[in-house]
Amino acid sequence: MPDIRDAIKITSMVSTAASVTQWGVPAIIGESSATEKNTPKKFTSLELVKTEHGEDSDVYKGAYAMHKQGVKTIYTVSVNAATPGTPTAAEVESALNTLLTYVSAGEIDAAVLAGITASGLLEKLRDFADDSRIIFVATHAENETLANILSAAGSLESVNGFFVAYKSVESDDVACAVMGAIMARRPFYTLTWLEVDVDVDDYYSPSDLASLEDGRVNAIIQYSDDNRLSNGMSLDGTVPFLDTTRTQYYIETLIAKAIAEERLNASQVAYTRKGFEVIRSWIVAPLEELIRGNLIDSYSVTMPKMEDITTEDQANRKITGVKIEVQTIGDVQAFEISLNIKV
Repeated sequence: MPDIRDAIKITSMVSTAASVTQWGVPAIIGESSATEKNTPKKFTSLELVKTEHGEDSDVYKGAYAMHKQGVKTIYTVSVNAATPGTPTAAEVESALNTLLTYVSAGEIDAAVLAGITASGLLEKLRDFADDSRIIFVATHAENETLANILSAAGSLESVNGFFVAYKSVESDDVACAVMGAIMARRPFYTLTWLEVDVDVDDYYSPSDLASLEDGRVNAIIQYSDDNRLSNGMSLDGTVPFLDTTRTQYYIETLIAKAIAEERLNASQVAYTRKGFEVIRSWIVAPLEELIRGNLIDSYSVTMPKMEDITTEDQANRKITGVKIEVQTIGDVQAFEISLNIKV
């Protein structure tokens, strides 16, 4: 039987309008001393990551940064680099591609490169995330110039991407720390001012921060004595905020899983209008849960008419043309207040 994502295909798009529960499983791709290269492995123990990859490895450093955010379940891949310390774009791409079956099965929701910041390699991460429809986080090398940071972010345009800048860090992997904080955040909520447990100890000036955000780069700032994200922007202005992308993928997954579970429990679903209405009820159920949780505002589900389905699809007992529209509630992103005080 095909994987859920193969058997139940949902195509969606975002319309732009006039403690810790883990909300996704990330994959860390980087260099390590692991014996098995280009081999995805799932971990729920930081100690086992250390044993597998080595305490001084980029992969363990990334896992440690995620663990600090409360994220325990991760996948890792040790890049098979011919020259340690300088993996090539092709080597990074090969490592990423080993995750394809796990993404297809819905086991991985995000990817991040540990200790890898070269633009050409980050572009491979972007391409993989876009093709797989998962999110990614990227950052820059330490002490990088503002111009180079903006250039790197500009080459990674994607609704799935999140670029984070930092002025100075002691030892943590910033991209992995931010990815962990995102995975610990409900998809429906903004990432602006999200607290990140990361040892960044120097911060951008207000003017530099404004320049970064003009280029869709989020930064680590200090606010209320904590390190936080300055914003929640994606790397593509057509879908301005990453929580929108995450919400879209989360709803798709809920619906696909609901259909799969119901189909497994049903001995037969007639390929008739009545059968289509049964399937509609399966789709509606998780959407109603989201309504009750005040996570979406409204939805509509339109099933196709039999005459609108091609003869070939009917022969293959395939339903096409199901239309689902969801209006999300969103999350307040900024405030503009006019204050007039008279004395």
